[in-house]
Amino acid sequence: MSRRFQRGALYPLKRNSRLPMPSEPYLIVASFLGVLIPSALLLTFPVFSVTGLSFTDAFFTATSAISVTGLGVVDTGQHFTLSGKILLMLLMQIGGLGQMTLSAVLLYMFGVRLSLKQQALAQEALGQDRKVNIKGLVKKIIILALVAEAVGVAILAFRWVPEMGWNQGLFYAVFHSISAFNNAGFSLFSDSMMSFASDPIVLLVLSSLFIFGGLGFTVVSDVAQNGHKGFARLGLHTKVMLTATPILLFSGTLMFFLLERSNAETLGALTLDGQWLSAFFQSASARTAGFNSVDLENLGSQRC
Repeated sequence: MSRRFQRGALYPLKRNSRLPMPSEPYLIVASFLGVLIPSALLLTFPVFSVTGLSFTDAFFTATSAISVTGLGVVDTGQHFTLSGKILLMLLMQIGGLGQMTLSAVLLYMFGVRLSLKQQALAQEALGQDRKVNIKGLVKKIIILALVAEAVGVAILAFRWVPEMGWNQGLFYAVFHSISAFNNAGFSLFSDSMMSFASDPIVLLVLSSLFIFGGLGFTVVSDVAQNGHKGFARLGLHTKVMLTATPILLFSGTLMFFLLERSNAETLGALTLDGQWLSAFFQSASARTAGFNSVDLENLGSQRC
């Protein structure tokens, strides 16, 4: 009787001692909940909010921040302490980078290598149509986000520090730069950006951040690598984004201006330059960012 037959028929085969890798959906859901639930619990503590939050409200706020929707049940600037605002910034940054990016970062932190199937899923989720080094790609995405946000911080700080002082002005610049680039829509001002409806520095910087962030790493990377070769050499996704984005921005700005320029509750109270500026800001923001420079409740309220 051969040894092969003995091991296969008479004795149980030796099991692989390595633990099985979690499935891709489980990995994404687990990493999402692993950040969301502890963050929601933290937001209920007094150290993170001025008057405290119920778990339901805290869970909603944390979900809104990590999924970068910008919806809130309290005044962000007034309700949360410094610790709470910093936590919201972290959640917005995580949400903006994307759940697959977070999952890949966590795996690399614990020294776990992605399987071929997981690499293919990450490659698709990160918008890559060819084989890439996922670890290197994640690094590039994080660096791009940090550099873009740093530029936004520098310009916004130049505008706000003289008015608010170094501590508050710099913090407001960091918070709004992160919120804008990640298209989160959270603002520390009670009226969002209505106080800056005619301020070109604030509105143009913020709109540039959420337009740039909305295009995504795939488009930016494709343009950087192949833009010098001509428009025809760009990927289909890049072509669609670069064509559709200006059309949507221009048409949205024009329609908003024409519909609201006579409305004293929105654009009508601004100068002509301010009207065009706010119309552009609202057009850009309406796509995904969630900020507003006019009172949205009064849209279309002009009397005929």
